[in-house]
Amino acid sequence: MAVPGGNSPVWINGLAALAIMVAFSTPIHSQPKPNADRIQPLHAETQEVLLDFVARDKHEKLITDLRPDEVQIYEGGVLQHLNSFRYRTGNLEAESARKKGNAYDPLRELNLVSIVFDGMSAESRRRATEYALDFLNEGIGPNTWTGVFTLNYRLSVIQPYTKELSLLRAAVRRAGTDQYQTFAKDNVQLLKRMNSLQAGTNSATAWQYQPVSPGSAEEQGPATGIGKEAAKVLLAIQKALLRGLYQQAGGRSIDGLRTLVRSQALLPGRKTVLYVCEGLVIPPEQPELLRSVVSEANQANVSFYTLDARGLQMINNDRAARLATSAMDDDPSSGGNDIPLSLRTDPQANARELAAATGGFAMDNSNDLRGPLQRVMEDVRAHYEVTYTPESQTLDGRFRSIDVKVLRPGLRVQSRKGYYAVPLLNGEPLTVYEMAALRALNARPAPHAFDLHFSALDLGRTPEGVQYAMTFSVPTNAVRFERDVSIDRLRLRVACLALVKQISTSGVENGGAPIETVVAKVSKDVPYSIPAKQQAEFEAGTITVTIPLVLPTGRYHVEAALIDVQASTASVKRISLMVGESLQQSSFAVSDFVWVRSVHPHASSEAFDDTNPLDTTYGLITPNLTGSFSARQLPTFFFRIFGVSKPVTARMLISKNSTLVRNIALTLPPPTAPGTIAFLGQIPVRGLEPGQYEVELAIQSGGLETSRLTELVFFGSEGNPSLTR
Repeated sequence: MAVPGGNSPVWINGLAALAIMVAFSTPIHSQPKPNADRIQPLHAETQEVLLDFVARDKHEKLITDLRPDEVQIYEGGVLQHLNSFRYRTGNLEAESARKKGNAYDPLRELNLVSIVFDGMSAESRRRATEYALDFLNEGIGPNTWTGVFTLNYRLSVIQPYTKELSLLRAAVRRAGTDQYQTFAKDNVQLLKRMNSLQAGTNSATAWQYQPVSPGSAEEQGPATGIGKEAAKVLLAIQKALLRGLYQQAGGRSIDGLRTLVRSQALLPGRKTVLYVCEGLVIPPEQPELLRSVVSEANQANVSFYTLDARGLQMINNDRAARLATSAMDDDPSSGGNDIPLSLRTDPQANARELAAATGGFAMDNSNDLRGPLQRVMEDVRAHYEVTYTPESQTLDGRFRSIDVKVLRPGLRVQSRKGYYAVPLLNGEPLTVYEMAALRALNARPAPHAFDLHFSALDLGRTPEGVQYAMTFSVPTNAVRFERDVSIDRLRLRVACLALVKQISTSGVENGGAPIETVVAKVSKDVPYSIPAKQQAEFEAGTITVTIPLVLPTGRYHVEAALIDVQASTASVKRISLMVGESLQQSSFAVSDFVWVRSVHPHASSEAFDDTNPLDTTYGLITPNLTGSFSARQLPTFFFRIFGVSKPVTARMLISKNSTLVRNIALTLPPPTAPGTIAFLGQIPVRGLEPGQYEVELAIQSGGLETSRLTELVFFGSEGNPSLTR
């Protein structure tokens, strides 16, 4: 048994026989409960990298007779020493073992093939079914197991891994007739409508109109007859819907693919995913997710072959991608003119990158893919496999490029592009930006490059525990801007990480020390781009990032780090956290009192995210962790009350220097069905002098009373815009 480290596949023969029959049906957006019993500490071992590749000549014919002295592997430009070199085919390996009288381990030669149907239109599903059946008709090779999956609201198994062609054909036909969310169709319709409205808002430039789908009868040209201002309003709505569509579809697809990759990580042999889709959608604010899927797939020895079932396309993908990018540049619901550094708005290009970077290839823009599908099956059946121990054993989070060079002239090699050298956290690899934040958390003394505000805001009760919003806030002028002169914009980027450590006091009575175990991790990589002309006003604001997390009852320490990526600087905060009772245990409770920096209304009910405790019926709330407001800002606040079964009264008591200056009765809305009241309010500032105030929120219900205390800083200068995520 060979057990490489965190950056190469793990071979565990004893588990594989059972694992190949597991149906991978983990819900997409579920979040596992923290459990100290299954926590594994950060660790790094001497690692052996397993790499497979395919070689073809200029006629696309497989080359099967390469010698070890004809192959060179470079990692990060450094030539590596090969520990092993094999040409893998199940039949040849079995026959060789029999001739030598050796035991043959079929699991070592395992070929695992996953056919995944993503959301597609009815016509694409028809083509996809035909393509998948053609693929199966190539014949299943020795020791090859194939499974069929659908990816809609979650990754679901249609057929567990099997060698029975009749079962696989039936599963493919069933997958092709399922109903799916269809990103591609909805996306094109939104882009066409936006294209029309955008041209209609400026009659002077309407002549420059370019269709998204040239020759399409559905392309309407510049919008006319609705008025310039009305067109602007409609255009803003379409932009908000487009951003929500990318976020929803991208999160679903990425989560499903990562679930599939992680479920296969412990299996030996070559793993192949035939991803049948209409392109790969990436959430526009999280371009790092594609890099993460690629890195995890390469670590797990999983190759993606992407098949765009739309066939020959008339859509101008470049025009559509540029239109989608420009639409999100000035989306008002994102907190101003702050757009991600690199928007991934071309699904077809994303699918190509996923395939090429993991050692597969993309099949698109063609109505006849029988030849490429035959090549996929050839890759599954036979390939070269090499192992090597990297010259560098430092897990520094950097990307290690891999380059396979064949000394025989005229050959083309198909292999993985590399991996990120990161350790494992609770059995999962850290991303690159998480690694940088982890180094900051481990530094002594703790870095303090800028003033970082961090808070775990208690905002909800669930049967699983308490819903928190982990909130990072930093002054924008503390972060480095980089100017892009080509588009006259400024770029900045921050990365956030919080480790939640549960405190166990078992053994303390016998003289032992409390034990802290990492039970949860939240993180986010956040790029921004803002107009250069607005630098002064944004430098006077703040960057705020919030990440939801549910925690069960217990005592915790939370360590948080925020990285200024451009400047390579960091600040760290540590807080203690006592998590109270869950919804089933508590009859009456109130959330933390949250000062509000801004509220972004929803463009539609579909944009509401019920997993985010700061996403409310009022809109998406950005907290103000400092509690500071200017004379031209009404201090805005938010709280929730839970377990409401009797009439509730609420008052706000505002004091200065222990003298009561305001006593405000709050008019609460009726509770929702679960007995919850959400309240968003503002404090009238007329008559309040600048200074620092104590604010108490007092809640009474059925003889029970609870309160929350906080501070309000009221000053005389005007506030400034802020960046939020």
